Amino acid sequence: MNASKSLFLICADHLFHPRYLKDHQDDLLLMIEDREQLTSFKFHKHRQVFYLSAMRHYAHELRQKDFNLVYIELPETKG
Repeated sequence: MNASKSLFLICADHLFHPRYLKDHQDDLLLMIEDREQLTSFKFHKHRQVFYLSAMRHYAHELRQKDFNLVYIELPETKG
């Protein structure tokens, strides 16, 4: 039997424990930092930093658990 692979988008407000992604272990996971999410309201800068930090830490955790992840950072936040 040939298992099909899918593209699975993970939004910033859906950073669930990786055990819930076990059915997507062989899929391509995609996370994209979204400028609109950061600027749609007048969020405090600490909230914006927390948003990006949470996403990046989650991406790191998924990579450690051998998920096939593509993570796209906002260009102006790369250091």
